[in-house]
Amino acid sequence: MNRVEPGLIRVESDELTYDFHIMLRVEIEAALIDGSLKVSELPEAWNAKVKEYLGLEVPNDRLGVLQDVHWSSGQVGTFCNYTIGNVMAGQLFASATEDSRVRDGLATADYLPLREWMTEHVHRHGRRYTRDEILEKATGRALDPTFYIQHLTQKYSDIYEI
Repeated sequence: MNRVEPGLIRVESDELTYDFHIMLRVEIEAALIDGSLKVSELPEAWNAKVKEYLGLEVPNDRLGVLQDVHWSSGQVGTFCNYTIGNVMAGQLFASATEDSRVRDGLATADYLPLREWMTEHVHRHGRRYTRDEILEKATGRALDPTFYIQHLTQKYSDIYEI
């Protein structure tokens, strides 16, 4: 996805606004957990955050606070993992592309070297290590948003010539 256009639905959002969808959910979850937000106040809080972060008006709860199944199925506190995954992906990709085989493969649409790098550095460990331990072993550093931010900045600066 290259076009940036804020939308109401998280799973239909573009790469640049996706994490704003996550941020509003994480903030709402935190407020619910700490008691500063009541369940009855969810729609109003949701709509305010969508307006603040995405500049959109929410026409109804179906397109707003009720669009995800997470909360109704007891998955509270899990939305942050989507953004953590994006940050990890940026960091892993930066490390993988330090390998000339991976870079050369990507230049010719040969994804086998990248898959082999991921198998060697990530997948083969399964659940032997925590997420943070695997990331540090694979990249040599703790979780660092720098690479994800660089990816977004470079990609969208090039596309929009900014």
